[in-house]
Amino acid sequence: METGFAPAPPTFQALTEISQDGLAVLTPLAGPAALVTAIASDGLRLRHLLNTTHSTHLSR
Repeated sequence: METGFAPAPPTFQALTEISQDGLAVLTPLAGPAALVTAIASDGLRLRHLLNTTHSTHLSR
């Protein structure tokens, strides 16, 4: 039976390289989950950072 889970949990990784737009990291959680933590200088940059992270790293 196919569960849809990856064979291994994701590893901790930095999702941004340039801190001027903010910083984001992906941290594995128990089970088939991961936590994205992000910080930015204002709400607009934070929203952009989270949208970019979702579309490039989590929508696979």
